[in-house]
Amino acid sequence: MHDVAKREVRLMDAANCPLLRSIDSPHDLRRLPLRALDRVASELRCYLIDTVCQKGGHFAAGLGVVELAVALHYVYQTPYDRLLWDVGHQAYPHKVLTGRREGLGGIKLKGGLAPFPARQESEYDAFGVGHSSTSLSAAFGMAIAATRTATPRRIVAVIGDGAMSAGIAFEALNHIGSMNLDILIVLNDNDMSISEATGAFSNYLAELLSGQYYAKLRERGPLLITHNGISGPAVLRLSAWGARTLHEKAYRFSLRVNWLPELNEVELRTEFQSRRQTESTRRVNNSPICAIPARLWEKLVSNAGIFPKTTWTSLTRAGRNELIRHLRVTELEVDGKSLNKEEFVTCGGVRLREINFKTMGSRITPNLYFAGELLDIDGITGGFNFQAAWTTGWIAGHAMAGVEPTIT
Repeated sequence: MHDVAKREVRLMDAANCPLLRSIDSPHDLRRLPLRALDRVASELRCYLIDTVCQKGGHFAAGLGVVELAVALHYVYQTPYDRLLWDVGHQAYPHKVLTGRREGLGGIKLKGGLAPFPARQESEYDAFGVGHSSTSLSAAFGMAIAATRTATPRRIVAVIGDGAMSAGIAFEALNHIGSMNLDILIVLNDNDMSISEATGAFSNYLAELLSGQYYAKLRERGPLLITHNGISGPAVLRLSAWGARTLHEKAYRFSLRVNWLPELNEVELRTEFQSRRQTESTRRVNNSPICAIPARLWEKLVSNAGIFPKTTWTSLTRAGRNELIRHLRVTELEVDGKSLNKEEFVTCGGVRLREINFKTMGSRITPNLYFAGELLDIDGITGGFNFQAAWTTGWIAGHAMAGVEPTIT
């Protein structure tokens, strides 16, 4: 029965999915150009529909992660990097991309593929699961192991909204949140579990995804602290990319700063322990770690409730935990922008979807062209805005003159 299924699948694969047929492992996938991935996903979806309809198996969960499976295997170096699926029913596309394409027709049959990730089946199945909600705990353990062995391995856990509602998932999430580990958690919210999702968590996700500020602003880079507030490259980029959001908030919001993003919590605790052994009698407030400026360090130590005369050897566990918290998450309340000048970068103007960028002509009004700051284009620096104005004007000028733009 299983051999017959494999022969049928092989014929269908060769006829309808020529690009997918060339992929026997993620290494083959990663050799393809980026532009080919849409076609890979399309063939993979058709292949899953044809196979599962004929042979049976879990249907919707796998179809919901086709593009995600392609993207993750393309970006991450699996199986070295660990990829976990939760629930395991989502792993059908993953199985096809990891050398088990021809066996999909025998899934759930005796001697055939397992309907969940199975470690004995493939090195790409990083964690064997029976059903749901265990991926975050497993990912956390793998990340801890990688950190302690200095292994530069990345961990990805794909968890559905149904699986996310279990208590074990929240316990793991709470633990993961206390440590700065290299874990990517993908919450696949398809509003379904075995049946339609219900309850407070489902309602919260619906509200969150439809919320105005769903996309949080994040930046990494140098930060300038002055008597008047904060500035520097990171702030300039943040204010540029989030100009609309910040304007709608009247520039009143909470800003969280991680002063040592290059160190996770385990590494910070190791550094503190080293100071306790090598600088036991030295005061904490005058011995900053890494490249934190002395005055900033003194302020952080004070905000953590540590007395000025406290030495490394007399630093309590509570004081150590509080200082680590301030180093990793200092919350600053922003109450307005600089009053000394107008907005450095602005955005607004003609919507980009209304413009044909090959000519800079309007898609709505014939023979009407736009360039420069009339467009809804935003940038970090004035130099970017100037370049955008020059380039769009150059394209529009050629189009109005009926001349094909050429670059020499």
